[in-house]
Amino acid sequence: MANINNPNGLFPVRHLFGNDMRTEAYGIASGLAENIGLGAPVKSTGTGKRIQLGAPGDTLRGVFGGVEWIDATGTPQYAPNWTSGTVTKGAVDAVALVYDDPNILFQVQASGAFALANVGANADLTANGVNSTGLSTAQLDSGTYTTAAAQLRIYDYVRDDINEVGPNAKLLVLINEHELKGLAGV
Repeated sequence: MANINNPNGLFPVRHLFGNDMRTEAYGIASGLAENIGLGAPVKSTGTGKRIQLGAPGDTLRGVFGGVEWIDATGTPQYAPNWTSGTVTKGAVDAVALVYDDPNILFQVQASGAFALANVGANADLTANGVNSTGLSTAQLDSGTYTTAAAQLRIYDYVRDDINEVGPNAKLLVLINEHELKGLAGV
């Protein structure tokens, strides 16, 4: 059985130490001109407590878990993803929900080859977009396995009946290059 090639960003699975997985509120600037899908890696903007989409090689703040805002007509809104150019009432920041605990394990798909020898290695993410259902298309970039610093640390692969070691494997990862910690590779 071959793994299905279906990237859908980073999905929180469990806390490394058994704690609750919670989101933290961050701001998204009204009118931000980028699409942020559910499960997308995000980083701080450097302006207040705001986030934006993370790119390959960026130090990350966490993973996007949805957004709430008041639209221009005064109606409360919630969406699993941020649509580029969304305007809020009074240009007030939207409230992004971000899994920002550096000890959360996330499931992510490898973009290509994966071998057991890659457990414990670090890797960057691919560039990501948003699919038709609002999910991030970010994947672990299989071409970047390294012992040097990189965005993600591979904790294990998902051990279930529909995932196997090989191309497009689903992996369990920690955010290694996290704004709330600083670690080099093993």
